[in-house]
Amino acid sequence: MQPTPIRTLLAVLGVIVPGSALAFGTQFTIAPPPLGHPVYEKGQVQYRAGATVRHYGSEGTDLTGSTLGLSRRQTLSDRFAFNVGGQADYLSGTEYVVSPDNDLHLWRVMLHVTGEYQQRFTPGWNAILFAGPEAGYGEYEVTYRPFLSPGKERINGKETLSGYIVGLQTSVKAGTLRITPFLSYEGLGSHATEDRTAGNSRTTDRAIAITQYGAEVLFRGGLTLGITFQHWSSGGDEERYRLYQVGYQF
Repeated sequence: MQPTPIRTLLAVLGVIVPGSALAFGTQFTIAPPPLGHPVYEKGQVQYRAGATVRHYGSEGTDLTGSTLGLSRRQTLSDRFAFNVGGQADYLSGTEYVVSPDNDLHLWRVMLHVTGEYQQRFTPGWNAILFAGPEAGYGEYEVTYRPFLSPGKERINGKETLSGYIVGLQTSVKAGTLRITPFLSYEGLGSHATEDRTAGNSRTTDRAIAITQYGAEVLFRGGLTLGITFQHWSSGGDEERYRLYQVGYQF
């Protein structure tokens, strides 16, 4: 069910409305699930470092940013492994709230530890189930022009996140390419503190559910292309985003 215009206004930037219980920064996880290398074998230690450019798009949303990520996978057998990693993200652009010129700048650091179970069906086809805790910290700034006001107002927020992620990625080798579709679910708790130039600062706590699915294509040499569809919800509020990405793995 699509949100009404009023619900969308409150969900996208509830921090503008004194009676709203929403914080802005928690809408964006910024990056897809922490996918490791698409296949592993017993006795391996795999490192994955990468830099990615991403773009978020939806009706009224135009946000672009970058991600730097690093992870280490330790294999225990051909089936079991664990992955420890993190990523630093930055986004900026415009978000339609009261008018199209509302500016957003957001950065966040996320850390994760996931256990992994791999099933190999053929030499070129496998699947990995992953699950584990994650936590993060970020800050965001929103600039907007209130109704009947000649100037702009600014909101500065700080946010901590903690929760878990569970997902599935499957990888198919096609010549020199590796195609990796994935599906994940995240349950996060958010604690956000906001300061506003217009006053009425506050602290907000809430639970967030994020479902995302998509695919990543790994080319020989390390180039990656991907697309992710993300559904974000908290209480009765929800948003949907498309995420396009291009990156390079080392």
